[in-house]
Amino acid sequence: MKPDRYIAYDDGALMALIKKGDQMAFQAIYDRHSQGIFDSVYNSLHKVEESKEIVQEVFYYLWAKRGVIKINSSLKRYLLVSARHAMLNVIRSEKARKAYAADLALFSASLHDNSTIEWQDLQDLENVIDTSLSQLPEKCQTIFKLRWKERLSAEHIAMRLEIAPHTVENNVSMALKHLRASIGQYLLSVFIFCASL
Repeated sequence: MKPDRYIAYDDGALMALIKKGDQMAFQAIYDRHSQGIFDSVYNSLHKVEESKEIVQEVFYYLWAKRGVIKINSSLKRYLLVSARHAMLNVIRSEKARKAYAADLALFSASLHDNSTIEWQDLQDLENVIDTSLSQLPEKCQTIFKLRWKERLSAEHIAMRLEIAPHTVENNVSMALKHLRASIGQYLLSVFIFCASL
């Protein structure tokens, strides 16, 4: 439980303490602003769990970057803008997942109607994908390989790498977007389908 003195501090004073690693000051900021951030996100998404995750991500980032973060407006505005960016990433990821699922369903159906795929062709495809992935930041490559080669969930990857689950989703989305641009949607669908077998 935080001392009563933290309640009286304004956001600027609390942020100064947070930058020094004061966890109780961070808790005071969380208690002061988390419900407002949640309400704002929920009013847009209408999804309780996703809204809670976004709030957690916003405050995780605030704590993780406390030493370098620069807030030029009010803290409340900064947190709301951060939440908006995280929310837009969730919406984009959801749209991308739906698009990939639709493409994969079409490809899966075509497998039954057309021909089989040679394993050597799949190996060649994997080499092409590895080459394309090598152009991405190392962290993005690692996350993508854990997701599609080791078949770990976003939550497991987040725990292993000590990052927020949405960071995992964002990196996976970035890698998929890069691959779609470099090798084409059809070949990417083939890879995703085969990785899921």
